Amino acid sequence: MQQRKVAIVIENIAEKGGTERVASSLANALATRLGHQVDLVSISGDRAFYPLDPAVNLRFMRGRTLLWPWRLAWFLRRGRYDAIITVSMGKLSSIIVPYLRLLCPHSRLLLSEHVSFHQYPWPMKWLKVLVYRLGDRTVLLTKKDLATISRWVPDRKCRVIENVSPFPVQPPQPAQQQPVALAVGRLCRQKGFDRLIAAWQRIAPQAPGWQLHIVGDGPDRETLQRQIDAAGLGDQVKLLPATADIASHYRQAAMLLMTSRYEGLPMVLIEAMSFGLPLVAYDCLTGPAELIDDGENGYLVAEDDIEAFSQRTLALIGDGELRQRFSLHSLARAQQYIPERIYPQWQQLIAGG
Repeated sequence: MQQRKVAIVIENIAEKGGTERVASSLANALATRLGHQVDLVSISGDRAFYPLDPAVNLRFMRGRTLLWPWRLAWFLRRGRYDAIITVSMGKLSSIIVPYLRLLCPHSRLLLSEHVSFHQYPWPMKWLKVLVYRLGDRTVLLTKKDLATISRWVPDRKCRVIENVSPFPVQPPQPAQQQPVALAVGRLCRQKGFDRLIAAWQRIAPQAPGWQLHIVGDGPDRETLQRQIDAAGLGDQVKLLPATADIASHYRQAAMLLMTSRYEGLPMVLIEAMSFGLPLVAYDCLTGPAELIDDGENGYLVAEDDIEAFSQRTLALIGDGELRQRFSLHSLARAQQYIPERIYPQWQQLIAGG
């Protein structure tokens, strides 16, 4: 296998979200599994939140100014990279790709998109289409996005590569599990934790001894805590800080709940399946429907149907055999997101496929 020089570009590797975990895992895999020379370039921040292998060279762009796209593009030009991968929540690729196409014409430009195309307003959608046409390949997370974008971007320029779970597939250990429903994500409007707390207000009276743990940091922490206190749920609902050791929370939980208003392909659902957790999620426009087989490894609930969400959660709380059956199906589905299946697809793209 020929070694390539690869740059992975992200806005801020110090953040604690799924996109940053994906970028860190991809950098580690390209360096250690596939033997490439990998630079992880973060436009902001001063450290990585998730662990990086020593083989990955972490670089930061100091002093972000209005000219940062030019500075970054010139930096990457001087690096003479065989491939440049942008890992973007939408804004990064829209800004930087024209500069990269102009100044790095000999680098293979791969755009890894982590927000659903359907979430953009139409002016932004047209800009994204132009950006995707400039890149060599755009990597999307869902088939629904691919079907939409292929109307305007040639098929050869787009493909779906799912996220990789950073955790090995591992059956739950009953001795470690507690009566806890887990939710994970940034404390912001997108993740819909206000909707989850409202649902738990209905669940709590019928689930004595159970708790809801919400793990994450973000701007809505105080607002969510006030909602918890106003509902009298201080003993049942806990806001816990984000941690790099999220695995310990998955091991202790009995199920995973997700109430996001929109997603790409939710890392939290992929991670939870690796630990064999049953899932309950709102069927937002993209993401959950590609991971949850309703009635098999979890429940897919109509968007914003709080009554149905509460009842599906209570069904799992009250039936240990049902949780065990869903757990087995989650473990089986998790096999689709293992490194051995996903990273060879990235290798193919980097090599020119």
